[in-house]
Amino acid sequence: MHRQRIPEQYKDKDGRQKQIIKEFLTYHVRLEGQDWLGNILRGTLEFEGRCLEPKKQVRVTTDEDGRQHAEFRMQGSTHKYYIAFTKKAVDDILEKTNTDKNAVKYNGKFGITPGSSAFRNGEYTYEQFVNTEWEDFEVLARKEG
Repeated sequence: MHRQRIPEQYKDKDGRQKQIIKEFLTYHVRLEGQDWLGNILRGTLEFEGRCLEPKKQVRVTTDEDGRQHAEFRMQGSTHKYYIAFTKKAVDDILEKTNTDKNAVKYNGKFGITPGSSAFRNGEYTYEQFVNTEWEDFEVLARKEG
């Protein structure tokens, strides 16, 4: 599981573009088992909680009769995060995947927001991961041992 802060864009009531920083949760699942002959089977569910959202731009075109039409043009994509970080979200994922909380590797991703150096730390316990405020969470990541 990965806990991180991501800038999210939104429009205020006047239609102006604004940005707020929110905490999000992503995770991936590695599965391992055996088939009926004892051969090892492995599978991975990659990064739930994040998807690629297409960027679109409206263009006005004129047809041969001189009429104008608006059409959307795709212009790349951006990552969209959709699982807000909460203790309940973490517990729901553990329950849904039938995973022991002590068997999970908990990661913090830092440096996504402007003005901070990028690094990650994967040495958290479940309690530290779900019960720590972001500032203390980052202090733990920078601590030796």
